[in-house]
Amino acid sequence: MQIRLRIERTQPLAGTAATNGRDPLHFDGWLELLSVVSELTGPAPSTPAAPSSTTTRTDQGAGGAVSESSDPRHADSAPAPSPETQRLGALVGRWRSQGHIVGDAPVPITGTDTYEWLPGGFFLAHHVDVAIGEEKVQALELIGEYDPATDSFTARAYDNQGNVTTMQARVDERGMWTFTGGADVAPVAQPAAADAGGAVRSTLTLTADRSGMTARWERSDDGSSWQPWMDMTFTRMP
Repeated sequence: MQIRLRIERTQPLAGTAATNGRDPLHFDGWLELLSVVSELTGPAPSTPAAPSSTTTRTDQGAGGAVSESSDPRHADSAPAPSPETQRLGALVGRWRSQGHIVGDAPVPITGTDTYEWLPGGFFLAHHVDVAIGEEKVQALELIGEYDPATDSFTARAYDNQGNVTTMQARVDERGMWTFTGGADVAPVAQPAAADAGGAVRSTLTLTADRSGMTARWERSDDGSSWQPWMDMTFTRMP
């Protein structure tokens, strides 16, 4: 699925988002963007189903009429996230982020990363609020479109400079996460000489007690030779 994002202004963020076959939806602010993207990535609207059989019992007390469903499916109609999607829960929480861009003169990175479930538990929202050197970077990333053929999740990020980037996330049997994407990921941290056709990857490892994480980022201009890019540590906050 491809989401077309049209930014009308960045401060505060506003614009429209649309997918093929769906009308554009307007958003005004980060929270509305989160809601719009969640709606677009959810099931397409369908025609209303025929009403289920119900019986109505009328109480004459303060409660008035009380509707009682006789459809046995009613209580269990809400879908449940798959076991694969539930693996994203390991990242949920607020994290203090510290690290640097690798180089002769390392550039510091400080701030917070927050992961939280969207209602229903099918998508994970990742809020980024960091400073890379002197530059402020804020982004909203949505993770959760699962592809069983590759056992991977799609992660789309929208930042405060109007950039939209996509990565693929996988987790192995040891709980180690791998994120891969193109050279457009984290543009503020990219070197000026970076090749536009290059690639980036990150290995994210949680501690045994899930109180911390480390991330080693690498970048490549040709897709075959890799070099250190960013080193990050994350400490779980109360």
